Amino acid sequence: MKVLLITHSIGDPEVVSAPGISDQITEMGKMGVEFEIWMVRARCKRSYVVTALRILGLNFHPRRYDLIHATYSLNGFIALLQWKYPVIVSLLGSDLVNRDSSDLTGERDSLIGRLVAHLAKRVIVQTDEMAKAVPGDIGKVAVIPYGINTTIFHPIPVAEARRELQLSANKRIILFPYNPSRTEKQFHLLEKAVEKLKPEMFVQLIAVFGKPREKIAFFMNASDVMVLVSSHEGSPVAVREALACGLPVVSVPVGDVVDLIADVDGCHICSYDPADIAEKVKLVFGNNRRIKPPEKATARDTKWSAARIMEVYNGAIHQ
Repeated sequence: MKVLLITHSIGDPEVVSAPGISDQITEMGKMGVEFEIWMVRARCKRSYVVTALRILGLNFHPRRYDLIHATYSLNGFIALLQWKYPVIVSLLGSDLVNRDSSDLTGERDSLIGRLVAHLAKRVIVQTDEMAKAVPGDIGKVAVIPYGINTTIFHPIPVAEARRELQLSANKRIILFPYNPSRTEKQFHLLEKAVEKLKPEMFVQLIAVFGKPREKIAFFMNASDVMVLVSSHEGSPVAVREALACGLPVVSVPVGDVVDLIADVDGCHICSYDPADIAEKVKLVFGNNRRIKPPEKATARDTKWSAARIMEVYNGAIHQ
């Protein structure tokens, strides 16, 4: 099977923007899928235009692929400019569901996402909530969150991880595995919560982003708790990676997080109130232990997601 994959690059034009997509390419390659990858530079209008022209050109060339798989709404729209191949589109978070009406870019992407989802042969989404937002035939929608790479994200002794990162053995470490400048991640709420903890606890808040996954896994094993306070999410991979490392999670009820952690002893759902966030973090500190990685997080690894996507590919080709 030969697949044209249209996806984003950020920074390095040769590197796929999402590690989860790279993992899928690797695993599906083992299953016999041959990928040709076209990179679109995120937020670069010229790159989108060039890719759109290349896609239009496919209409006038001999058949080369079995299908086209596009990630994100804008790439999906571009993929539909040809009529020779079935199109599968993978959509994330605000590609379908945008709760911030003041976010014009998110509103645009969600409108395009709904149009693309309606026209594509198959649609892959991250959560059941996103599936409900797909217009038209629900039968063509598959809920397949990114699988986690369990060869990277697994428990490591806390002391070992802290030595590796040269972190204090005595501090309570709160992990925020995102860029604080991303407004939807609402880092300011966590900062306010930490201010309520500092008078009584020796706390260090660490924001980690732009680092290799191997390094992030060390931070997850070195920390006492991960906190998620985003305004919106799909199926946040960082939560499942943290759980796979045995790291307790405190999170607002966003995306599929409630389903992931509600029954996990040592994890807590909180509100957006900094005081409540602080209280839930204190519960984790009081428990003072790692969690047992839940099967619902570790079972959905890269092999699992690749097998599910292969089913979608076969369905699109043989329908």
